[in-house]
Amino acid sequence: MDTEEFVWRSFNDFSLQEIYSVLRLRSKVFVVEQKCIYLDLDDRDETARHLLVKRNGSLAAYVRLQPPTINCKSVKAERFVVETDERHAGLGRRVISELWDEICRAYGTVEVVISAQVYLEKFYLSLGLERASEEYEEYGIQHVKLKRLIGPNTPRL
Repeated sequence: MDTEEFVWRSFNDFSLQEIYSVLRLRSKVFVVEQKCIYLDLDDRDETARHLLVKRNGSLAAYVRLQPPTINCKSVKAERFVVETDERHAGLGRRVISELWDEICRAYGTVEVVISAQVYLEKFYLSLGLERASEEYEEYGIQHVKLKRLIGPNTPRL
């Protein structure tokens, strides 16, 4: 029987194996699969909260959550990635559901912002996000800014 575990970590709470698995998955998908050359290690991991989704002990999905700051009252969900063989089975929706729950626990009612690759926009719109920008290019890939107000009264997925 498959086991699925949702684990939240701050940067200092990562085990060496966990951080290696996260960086490997991000590199595998964002750099190799998507043929996108960019600096993934952007000095933002240290300030973020990290959701690791483990299936049978192995990393299956990941997302990085940036907290609000003095200059930006929104939270930002970044680096959302699902392992290739875990896609199209509803895992992405379960990850976002857990993300919404954690945002409510940690911040109450707040706006969530996502910079999404355009080909995933329909998926995010199905989760209640709304388009907040025109398309723009980031590292050779078309993106769009999406947002949604999340709070205790937000309908769950």
